[in-house]
Amino acid sequence: MKIEGMSNTGVNTSYTPEVVSNGYTPDISSEPVETVEKQPLIGADLVPKSAPSENTIKQAVSDINKKINPNTIARYGFHDDTNRVTIKIVDKNSDKVIKEFPAEETLDMIAKVWELAGVFLDERG
Repeated sequence: MKIEGMSNTGVNTSYTPEVVSNGYTPDISSEPVETVEKQPLIGADLVPKSAPSENTIKQAVSDINKKINPNTIARYGFHDDTNRVTIKIVDKNSDKVIKEFPAEETLDMIAKVWELAGVFLDERG
């Protein structure tokens, strides 16, 4: 089977599938490909969802504090623009943030994308 390609550059773009050592030849047919179920938009998982209860968050942070280094402590908060829960691992002695889940910079970028998407939709509407 030989597949001829179209090219306006004069370069031959034909393709002949090779038979591999096990005798398999790829099936390249001209039949239409079945459509797959429509995928959600990129970033659809970033849309705000209902927040867990405060008791659930407190219990999770308490469980984290029981398992981490005794010189550190987990604290929780909320990112205002995205209304997402954040957990910070903080050094007890210096009060310096060691790790943050999710990172504040990430949440700021999400908020900016939401803002820009709103501006884009306003301009189109």
